Amino acid sequence: MKNRYLIAFFALLITVTAYAATRQFDANKLSTNSSQYIDGWNTSNNTGAPVKTYQFIQNSSGTGTASATTSAVSTTPWILDTTTNHTSGNLLDIKNNGVSKFTIDYAGVASGSFTGNASTATALAANGANCSAGSYPLGVSAAGAAESCTVAGYSASSASLGGSALTIGTCATNATTVTGATTAMAVVVTPATYPGAEFYWRGYVSAADEVTTTVCSVASATPTASVYRIRVIP
Repeated sequence: MKNRYLIAFFALLITVTAYAATRQFDANKLSTNSSQYIDGWNTSNNTGAPVKTYQFIQNSSGTGTASATTSAVSTTPWILDTTTNHTSGNLLDIKNNGVSKFTIDYAGVASGSFTGNASTATALAANGANCSAGSYPLGVSAAGAAESCTVAGYSASSASLGGSALTIGTCATNATTVTGATTAMAVVVTPATYPGAEFYWRGYVSAADEVTTTVCSVASATPTASVYRIRVIP
């Protein structure tokens, strides 16, 4: 008789436990809003409520735009498929309080406010600003633009020099305006026509914006007349 009462007691205990476990999954707590799906169940607080739900919103252009109502952590890749071949608009639009932050359009082109390497790569893909003709950059900015453009040099041509006899140790001289030249700069001069083996030539900045060219003789002779190409190097 005692064993019969024990069996009946344990049977009742199992029934009550099973009833309590199923009560948490009542109809109201299993429902979700329209266009939502459930990602897991919460059994720790005995409510049977969804751990998290997500809402998918269809935008006015007819393209599938998804916005998660709560955060999620999953080891399974997410696949969003509109099941329709769209030819305009965004397929994905991530918003913060109604403001778009990141979109992927129908062609798979991502747009947003990028920072770090992504923004640098985008800037470098564009044609950065260049230095003006005759200048070179001392550096390049993160956007690929030239920085600290520096003049490569100044150039000009002198008037004709030579054509008259020179004695040993004498020189023919003329001055040429070279805008930008300063006395701290170096000068290279080259004759357009070779004056002869008895002569040597040189140039120097004799004043701001002015270069003096000389042709000197190591023997009594007449240098062939020539213009001299002048190059001033900063």
